[in-house]
Amino acid sequence: MRTKPIILTTFANDKTAHLPLLEREREAIKHKLKLLEDRAFIEVKQVTRLTIQKLQKLLAELREDIVLFHYGGHADSNLIQTEDGDAYGKGLAGLLGDLPQLKLVFLNGCSTEGQVALLLAKGVKAIIATSVPIEDKTAVAFSEAFYQALANKFSIRHAFEFAKNSLKTIFDNPPNIEIFRVAVKRKEHQISEDCPWKFFVQETDADDLMAWQLPYYRQTPVVPAGFLPEMKANGYILLVLEEMCRYNKDIYTQMVESNKGKERKKDTSTYMDIIIHNFPWIIGSQLKLLHVLEHRKFNTTRLEHLVSTYIVTTQLLYFILLSNCWDMRQKKVIKFPKNFLQLHQFTKESVLTTDFLQKTVELYDLLKDATQGCYVPEMYGLCEEFLTADSSLQKAHQYLETIRKQFRTVDADLETIAINTEKALSILLRKVAFLTNYKMLTVRGIQIDNPRSQKLEYELEMGELNATKSESLRLYEDPEFRRKDDYAQSKSVVLVANDQEMGHFINLSPFIIDYHTFLEEENLEPHLYAYEDNRTYYYYAVKHNIFRSLENEKGTGLVHTKLKVKDHDNGTDRKGNNLLTATLDFEELKEATYLPENETTILSLMEEQFERFKTDFLS
Repeated sequence: MRTKPIILTTFANDKTAHLPLLEREREAIKHKLKLLEDRAFIEVKQVTRLTIQKLQKLLAELREDIVLFHYGGHADSNLIQTEDGDAYGKGLAGLLGDLPQLKLVFLNGCSTEGQVALLLAKGVKAIIATSVPIEDKTAVAFSEAFYQALANKFSIRHAFEFAKNSLKTIFDNPPNIEIFRVAVKRKEHQISEDCPWKFFVQETDADDLMAWQLPYYRQTPVVPAGFLPEMKANGYILLVLEEMCRYNKDIYTQMVESNKGKERKKDTSTYMDIIIHNFPWIIGSQLKLLHVLEHRKFNTTRLEHLVSTYIVTTQLLYFILLSNCWDMRQKKVIKFPKNFLQLHQFTKESVLTTDFLQKTVELYDLLKDATQGCYVPEMYGLCEEFLTADSSLQKAHQYLETIRKQFRTVDADLETIAINTEKALSILLRKVAFLTNYKMLTVRGIQIDNPRSQKLEYELEMGELNATKSESLRLYEDPEFRRKDDYAQSKSVVLVANDQEMGHFINLSPFIIDYHTFLEEENLEPHLYAYEDNRTYYYYAVKHNIFRSLENEKGTGLVHTKLKVKDHDNGTDRKGNNLLTATLDFEELKEATYLPENETTILSLMEEQFERFKTDFLS
């Protein structure tokens, strides 16, 4: 098999019974899969006017690489129509059954269920088919939703359920749609007309097939041998680059440069910066602290920073799944245990003693069987590996937890312990390298632009929470980055798989916030939730070591939901001018539009959201 699996989408129209929306279906599928294709994870082959000869040619040439076959057009229980005649189901089943990598056949035509038995008998493992004639607009809507979900890393099962639920939001009386497990020995099954779309899977492979998803990383290593340097401080962390490149092809291009038309690697001194800038800033800022200490010996300070990076990284994983659980609770998709809230509350003392990776796996156990699944499906693989005895992740976790509990008392053989801690941390970072394929964004405000005779657009006041472009985190300025066809929630930090489809996101607030959103300051300032004390919720700035922040050392950015503007300013205005020495007089400063009322509680919205979070899980 090649490095890129192929999705073969085929379409055929009929001049006498024209399907007006078939071209829209073709364009929609191509658009939904474009991001994965641009990142070289998959290849999409589209045939606009399918003929029998084209079908035979492609199935022969691409035999080893096709993972999904889609047909859109006229069909019935015995055949699909092509531009030059009918392709009969018996032969088609044999051709498709001979594709060794094929995971799914999607027959998006009328009444194709009659072909399912033939396909199953020839070895096709999963089929989406129809039992009755389907209205054109309904077929297109179902197909669009299915591929949108599949492109956003949903499993086949969850993509099917997503499309099913999407029809319920579009149509007042949507068709019934179901999943069927079929024993391969059964040559016939009873066709019913109560479910227009059905998802059939071979009974013996059902669980694996329904969990299959499009690849979100390259199958082969990207970083050539000799690219990474010999081990020294941060040497093990540099090994994370290879895994990052598998998920995000843009990272490799940052490692090389052109010299007289030839590609050559950049100096390895730049590689740590590449890692820092491509992880979400929650992790990147912690790695930056290690980079600052790179030329120091493996001492107690470095060991503390390694442990801080471990805790903050696992907190991020935990908050992603906790946010997912809250979404599920609000949609009433999952039943949560009565003590859920109690299990997920933290005090100042407990936050540094909590095993957040273990907590993450406990949340996974609640989410894994949910119909809609996890927004970040790679988390499932991470948690499954954690549960696998003697896996590298499990061993790394055990070591890091031991060091977390003991690092302040380590005195003997400090260098060896620090090196081993970095090695264990690098294993964890490699396992979470999939996060480089997502974008973490702060969304501050949303404006609607809906002029007559033009499409509706949204302009989002937002910025990316990593520092790929510069050391400073700032809001986007150019309209091309701010204008979107959809929107996310405002005054929030969100995680998106594709920032061109802002309607599909997970909101990480109030657990992760951009503190400067609430101060109306331009620069971005990510903070992570730490603990609660007497209904006051505390956050720390992720650009600092977590231990120093929670000890509330001066300038380490510990803030809380009772903090008022006057407490924050502490004698300076919003632009940093000292009120005692500024050239403007105090009355003039007080009336300035950029200066909020001194008694305003800065994070009152986050307090409201935490109270809502509690209420939802208590109800």
